[in-house]
Amino acid sequence: MATNISGALSTTLRLSGLSSGIDTDSVIKQLMRIESMRVDKVKQDKQLLEWKRDDYRSITNLLRGFKDEYFDYLKPATNLRSAASLSAFKVTYGGADTYSAFTATPGAGTVPGTYTISNVKVAETAKVSSSIAVTGGITGSVISTTINNISALNDNNKVYVNFNGTSKEITIDDGLSGIDAVVTNLNTKLEAAFGTGKITVGKDLVDGNKLTFATSSTNTLSISTSYNTGLSDMLGKAITSNYVINNQNNKFTLSYNNGTAATITVDPGTYADADALAKKIQEKIDATAGLSGNIRVLNQNNYIVLKPIEAPAVTSGNLLGADISNGELVDSNNKTIDVTIGGTNHQQIVLTEKNYATRNDLLKEVQSKLNTAFGANKVMVSMDEVTKELRFEEISSADTIKSDRAENGGLAALGLKGVNASNKLDTSLTLTDLASRLGRVLTPADGDGDNYNIEFTINGKLFQFKSSQTLSEIISTVNGDADANVKMTYDQLNDKLVVESKGSGAAAKVNISDVAGNGNLMYALGLHGLSDIGADSSIDYKDGTTTQTITRSSNDFTVNGIAFSLKATSAAAVEMKVSGDTSKSLDLIKNFVGKYNEIVDKLNAEMSEVRERDYLPLTDEQRDAMSDSEIEKWEEKARSGMLSNDSLLRGFLSEMRNSLYKEIKDAGGSLYSIGITTGTWDQKGKLVINETRLKDALTNNPELVSNIFTKESTTAYSPDMDAASRTKRNEENGIANRINDILQDYITTSRNSENQKGLLLERAGIKGDGSDYQNMLTKQIMSKEDTIATLLDRLTDKENQYYKRFTAMEKALSQMNSQSAWLSQQFGGGQ
Repeated sequence: MATNISGALSTTLRLSGLSSGIDTDSVIKQLMRIESMRVDKVKQDKQLLEWKRDDYRSITNLLRGFKDEYFDYLKPATNLRSAASLSAFKVTYGGADTYSAFTATPGAGTVPGTYTISNVKVAETAKVSSSIAVTGGITGSVISTTINNISALNDNNKVYVNFNGTSKEITIDDGLSGIDAVVTNLNTKLEAAFGTGKITVGKDLVDGNKLTFATSSTNTLSISTSYNTGLSDMLGKAITSNYVINNQNNKFTLSYNNGTAATITVDPGTYADADALAKKIQEKIDATAGLSGNIRVLNQNNYIVLKPIEAPAVTSGNLLGADISNGELVDSNNKTIDVTIGGTNHQQIVLTEKNYATRNDLLKEVQSKLNTAFGANKVMVSMDEVTKELRFEEISSADTIKSDRAENGGLAALGLKGVNASNKLDTSLTLTDLASRLGRVLTPADGDGDNYNIEFTINGKLFQFKSSQTLSEIISTVNGDADANVKMTYDQLNDKLVVESKGSGAAAKVNISDVAGNGNLMYALGLHGLSDIGADSSIDYKDGTTTQTITRSSNDFTVNGIAFSLKATSAAAVEMKVSGDTSKSLDLIKNFVGKYNEIVDKLNAEMSEVRERDYLPLTDEQRDAMSDSEIEKWEEKARSGMLSNDSLLRGFLSEMRNSLYKEIKDAGGSLYSIGITTGTWDQKGKLVINETRLKDALTNNPELVSNIFTKESTTAYSPDMDAASRTKRNEENGIANRINDILQDYITTSRNSENQKGLLLERAGIKGDGSDYQNMLTKQIMSKEDTIATLLDRLTDKENQYYKRFTAMEKALSQMNSQSAWLSQQFGGGQ
């Protein structure tokens, strides 16, 4: 009897060969192999592009290392663009290589010999600092009237204490009586929070009703406001059932149209749900002058939100008079509501006919329809708590509601509200805010903060400020003034202002004073009347039998070609020996030539490597059939010659060779004249050093060697230089600057006026830079990836089509077999 599988074949299962006996999966796999060859070809093209990109990047990294090593001013010992790196002298100090009081660097014009240096005096700046600690520590105001009322119930029992960057909330115990009990409690809490002996709370010695907070001058201590968490607990989270409100989370501030903020205080208790809490908040707002009638409190998905009311909307419909407190049945009789806002904008909303089990279900549906009809935040619906009916109101787009945290009153209860609550100076505060927060009270001149009521002079330069400006603004202005020529800073460790001349030497000065009758800022900062002058540097310099005292205003100066840099004052004499030493310069040039030859070898090898075109990247199927060693050998051939005869690399090498042998204008010689030449033709441009000639040049004509390598054109480098400027710079540049310019052209990460980076980066990019994805080859790779994705989608469709055809065939064969079986039964039954 034949098996009927037509029903099974109509399903999504790929049942195959049940009627025909054909191995459908094998047949389709063979058919798909032909189709998938196109995908494999694109994958191979993508792999070739990736290999080519990686080869370019390997060369880019080689060139970056070359540039960083020999053309970077941050590496003076190997920077061939600096004459100092080619100095052919060695200096010893009493036989040692270094000396604590000064360093000496021989340059052009130095005469080898032995010198005695003594009585080293470093140049000094003029410098003054505050005569007092600026903030004067932390001392509160009188708290005798508030001390017994500190409690959680009064929401005045918490402060934040920041100690050396660590901030913790300190909660004072309830029921304390008298300042002594508060002192003891605070010391216990602070010790637990920050450790023993870190912060000490006491009483002011003069007035025992004031608290003091002491710590080491090396510590940073500040005490700030703690906040009631009502804003986040009532307006910032989903309200669950039986939601508890207490004295610590029952307040937030609210302002309407940027008016004076009012504190909304909700009665502590347990609220059944968001509706109950929203109702209570609405009551409190409606009882507040300036807010009543202007703000609607809504429950939206168990979150309480506040909306400004513009005006009631004009509405009509059979549902409007219903009590919706327990939900409503909406049918064809009451599903339509007409709503008009602004007198002209009329919309009809049609609700879904169903039983809305709760009022929130109904309100949510109505609000959704309103948002669709008018747009979001145009009209809001709520339930009138008195009539229990739907209420429609237009949301104001002009009015604003601003909510904020309400302060816990702990700071004021401890007498710290409005006083300096830090032992360090906050320079971001305005002078008005600083007026009572300094150790000495700041008194601006008469007038408001918009007038120049603070005046002082530094080195005769008049400075004028408003009390509405910050201390950091004042410091910045002083530091930017060329006439005053000083730098003002805040020394946080010692809590003092420091004013120092920008220059050193006897001419440097600092002279500070307030302008009488125009505020006392400098006095308050402990700087009024302070002055100082700098001091010159000097050394006793003995050349042979003659000793001379050399005096300068700076610690860096040059004597007979020797650059001195003074480090410390010292009366001791030291014998400084300057002798010829070509070894350092010779090694530097030899290492440079070696690295240059390495680059030439690498690039020539890349360009001459034969492309093995018979070896394509392996497909997944081919890779699965091979061992790891076979794969490695295959891919070594497959990725060969990626940059064979590459025009970009060929151009780079050509520019490098030309830079070495083109005449250097006014240098006095060439690489050949100091013993550096090219090798034989088969060395393809590599350099060869004649050490004898190079040593001779370094010893007898160091200035020539320096010019050949370090000479720099007066025309500055720019990637946007025109042809004439580029030619002029190239003619005047020495070898190092020429090569550096070429490297800039090829590997710079900076963009030119056409938004392009170096040529190699534009071609292949580098990791860690925007060019990693923005380059020619990566764009081609991404295009291949898009093509692969498209082809894979087509393959899936094609495979599905094959299965559908075979399924149809199987279905037809099944039906035919069934009919044949039936006929056989019929004929058999007639015998």
